Amino acid sequence: MSLDGNSLSLVGSTSTTICINGKKSQLDISQLTDYLKSLPADEVEKVEVLYNAPPQWHVKGAVINVVLKKKKNYTINGQVQGSYVNQHRNSYDLGGTLMASTPKVDFDVMYKFADQRSISQTDMDGIHTVDDVKYNILSTTKEYEKNNKHSIYTNVGYKINDNNNLDFSYNGLIAPKTTSELYSKNSMFSNALSINLGENYLHNFALSYTSQKGVSAGVEYTNYVNSGTQNMQIFNGDSFQNTFSYFTKQNIDKVKAYVDMSHTLKGNWTINYGVNYNFVKNSNIQKNDDLQNSGENNYRTESVIDEHSAIAYVGFQKSFFSGKLSVNASLSGELYKINDYTKNALLPNVGITYMPSHNHIFQFGFNSLRTYPSYWQRQDYTSYSDEYIVNMGNPLLKPARTSNIEFTYVLKQKYIFQASYYRVDDFFVSQSYQMPDELKLLYKSFNIDYTSNLNFTSIIPFSIGKWYSSNFIVSAYNERYKSNDWYGYKYDRDKWTGMFMLNNTFNISQKPKLSANLMLFYRTPTIQGIWDLGSNWCVNAGIKYSFLKDNAILSLQCNDIFESMYPKIKVRFENQHQDINSSAYSRNITLSFTYKFKGYKNKTRKEVDTSRFGIQ
Repeated sequence: MSLDGNSLSLVGSTSTTICINGKKSQLDISQLTDYLKSLPADEVEKVEVLYNAPPQWHVKGAVINVVLKKKKNYTINGQVQGSYVNQHRNSYDLGGTLMASTPKVDFDVMYKFADQRSISQTDMDGIHTVDDVKYNILSTTKEYEKNNKHSIYTNVGYKINDNNNLDFSYNGLIAPKTTSELYSKNSMFSNALSINLGENYLHNFALSYTSQKGVSAGVEYTNYVNSGTQNMQIFNGDSFQNTFSYFTKQNIDKVKAYVDMSHTLKGNWTINYGVNYNFVKNSNIQKNDDLQNSGENNYRTESVIDEHSAIAYVGFQKSFFSGKLSVNASLSGELYKINDYTKNALLPNVGITYMPSHNHIFQFGFNSLRTYPSYWQRQDYTSYSDEYIVNMGNPLLKPARTSNIEFTYVLKQKYIFQASYYRVDDFFVSQSYQMPDELKLLYKSFNIDYTSNLNFTSIIPFSIGKWYSSNFIVSAYNERYKSNDWYGYKYDRDKWTGMFMLNNTFNISQKPKLSANLMLFYRTPTIQGIWDLGSNWCVNAGIKYSFLKDNAILSLQCNDIFESMYPKIKVRFENQHQDINSSAYSRNITLSFTYKFKGYKNKTRKEVDTSRFGIQ
């Protein structure tokens, strides 16, 4: 569980994906959270945890797989839900989910409307050196954001016969109006006001076929459009004056197709193999109107990026010693091309589980995967937050390659002890850089040689009767960052860090059914690239009331009560000198109401991956 209480992750993994019945969901993380919360407990058969997902799952890294029970009868159920959130500004959302089934057809539909408003602030205190002259620069940026968003998801499953199934899904995210106002105060420059107006649209269609004979195939199309205009004003004398208007538009068309095959041979050997192909066309427009200098610096640029990636894999599964030892291994070949850049790779994946008894489980996993920068990070662009802060893209960004290895021991099916290590070559990171020849603070993404993490983690559950239960998580890890060329500098930094988390649940009463939760988190100082991050801690607390036979739930939750979750950043590297604090306005309070309804039984008787989308 994450610190915000609204997402799931596995300790020791670099990334975690939620799957439904062995397939990656077409929902984004907020939709998926709502969907899982709406599922009645009696519809879930089991939850599987895999630190190394096999390639036929089409996900990278660790997986939490929610397996639903097969529906046979005529059923209908769902929920309606609403919540109010205060994070120093007021937000709300309203939505509902409906799930219906017949012996031939399963139908899910979900809709949610959200009116979201937020506020954030970053304070910086820096000593900027230009030509051996030191300038003490203090700045504060405060941003007010708001948007209206409609989320629509529907899935239709059709049972052709006992061995063949078809699934069709549509996922839409519609944000016709997003606005933000960023106010900047700077001790060396004029105050600035940046007004940003934009819109976002995403439409995803997916069709898949599965057979009990080991065949799975599918095709998926996604269209994503993100556009916006930044109007910059500088305070000059007694009023704000327009300086420029900067328009950007990103249009992404993505097509994915895959075929997976599985065969069970003699001796219970299972052979898996398959291919998948992805094509992305990314069209971008940038237009700048120089209002301050009568159009002297006007420009308009257009670019089109074509990206191709293809993966072919082969693997096997086999159990030995009456099922006590199981092995899952595969090798994938990945071909990648984006415009003139080409990079190929072989990616192994091995998972071994040894269970001499139910009280002792030993797991070993190793995998290698590749991650890619967002499409906008690779654009050749320059944008300004104010007269001092500059953001730039980097068309030379390369994909990163991650290698993971972990050893896990589970005692009595509840106590977990794990040692893990990962290394990310060509890791891409964006950190502030005080330019040596002018007073500009630059943010630009670069590939560094690598980052690595050696982690030791223990998870200890504890309970007292039926009224109290807890999970205690303790980790010690060494994080390292190495670069031979960061703006001409070299660095090789590492640090040991400790992390402690205690999740507590208190069952106050059964009639009425009342429970409370308390999460405590603390982390010692750590590093990130050239940054030194101070210690940080967090307290979350909430209370939940269930009534009407557990079909209605009223809950109140407060996260980051003391606004201490975000660590303060200190930079003391070569001539880079900064102190950064972004902890203000992080506390949020959520009041939510959910009503789940179960309909009738006739007596006769499923995340679009948008991690690389968006203008940043």
